[in-house]
Amino acid sequence: MITLGVAVVASVATTAALYHMDQAAGATQHKEEALRWGRQISAQAEGLYLYARQKEERDPTGWLISYLAQGVDPRVMKIVRWDFGDTELADATVQSENYFYYSDKHLFEYLKRLSHEEPVGIKIQIDLPYRGFLGSASKARNDLSVAIVFAAVLSLVLSLRARLTRRESEEPAVAYQSSEVETSAQPSLNPALIQEWIKDARSVLTALSGQVRDVLKDAKNLAMNASQSYEATRKLREGLHHELNEIHQGRKMMKEFEAHAVKCEAIVLNMLIDASRKGPAGNSFLKAGDEIHQVLKLMRARAQAAEKAFGRLEVDMEPITTDADIAFHSYRDFFKTTRAMDAHIQSTSASIMSQAELIRALGEKNSRSV
Repeated sequence: MITLGVAVVASVATTAALYHMDQAAGATQHKEEALRWGRQISAQAEGLYLYARQKEERDPTGWLISYLAQGVDPRVMKIVRWDFGDTELADATVQSENYFYYSDKHLFEYLKRLSHEEPVGIKIQIDLPYRGFLGSASKARNDLSVAIVFAAVLSLVLSLRARLTRRESEEPAVAYQSSEVETSAQPSLNPALIQEWIKDARSVLTALSGQVRDVLKDAKNLAMNASQSYEATRKLREGLHHELNEIHQGRKMMKEFEAHAVKCEAIVLNMLIDASRKGPAGNSFLKAGDEIHQVLKLMRARAQAAEKAFGRLEVDMEPITTDADIAFHSYRDFFKTTRAMDAHIQSTSASIMSQAELIRALGEKNSRSV
């Protein structure tokens, strides 16, 4: 016979095991996502570092950090300078990969050395969102998920206890009244005790079903909001990429326009040289050619200014587009998590309904036996 204390202890142990398994899986997922983001930003940083050295910047590392750090606070990622010479990672190479995951702080740090000659690099700090039991996004939902799972496990254990009790009640007990007379008898049961237990179990399941309905409602609202956020982020990301592509095309057209203006200016200069060789007969051509030359110079200067403006706008758009990419992937993973959580809650609700049906059948059988 499984006592109530044993059932509670078994339910607590099972819930604790499920909780630690879920937390371990969540930590692994967090680390993989953060490592993927760190590698992406590190690859961009390496390219910007080489570009800064080609431009002969005095501080290439500081330049790329200021470039990548553009945006609006608060930010999911922070990039700072890191000196490898004063740390235990002094022997780290450009090809080596160093990262640390702090689950208690929900923080991931990715360190990358950028120069063979100098022990300098960057440290990328990624603030990870809270992830509780079954993907819950807050401590309150985490506690509620643990309570629901514990209640579901306890109901299963109590159901098993009820089945074992029913099986034992159906098994014949043989009593020997004498060495020659042998009779069989059923063990005595206490119907009132069973009926009281059934009443308590019904009360627990009724309260639990109400809580599950509330969680289901919140889960549906969460999934709906996640879907809307995911769609809005997707449209924002597509719009930013489209605008950035338009800026690329505009800058390319400005460069082509400037090149054509230079060719036209060379042709006009050749015409002016030929006109000057004709003497007085070429004065009218000289005047008109000089006006055309001045207009072409002005057009070329304006094209250069427009190309620089496009370049500055492109530099400003790059980190915003990167943030949009990160937000899009984050919302995509969050949307998957909410759908998985909704499926888990639906399964728990079905299990509770099954237990309620078993307890109802047990009550009917006990009433008929009385």
